[in-house]
Amino acid sequence: MRRFYFDLVEGNQVLVDFEGQFLTDIAAAREAAVRTIRDLLGEAARRGLISLDGFIRIRGAGAQIAAIVAFSEAVTVVSDCTAQSEWNARLRRTIVLAG
Repeated sequence: MRRFYFDLVEGNQVLVDFEGQFLTDIAAAREAAVRTIRDLLGEAARRGLISLDGFIRIRGAGAQIAAIVAFSEAVTVVSDCTAQSEWNARLRRTIVLAG
């Protein structure tokens, strides 16, 4: 099973660990998330039968970034945890997309 971790960090960035790659660009993070959802939904999304508009949005909320994921069968939200990396001092919420 592949896992994709989307880490929400305080500030004006989204830090995304996507198969080992760290991204701090919101547009790139959203693009990676949409590609992941597209893969999970399979042929229906590729053929345009399902709109991705309601599945993932990344938006600013004051000093924090919020990610809205509405594909509940593919998404598990893990409670706040400390990452074991160079960012291990930051508390973050991890959204795991299992595919």
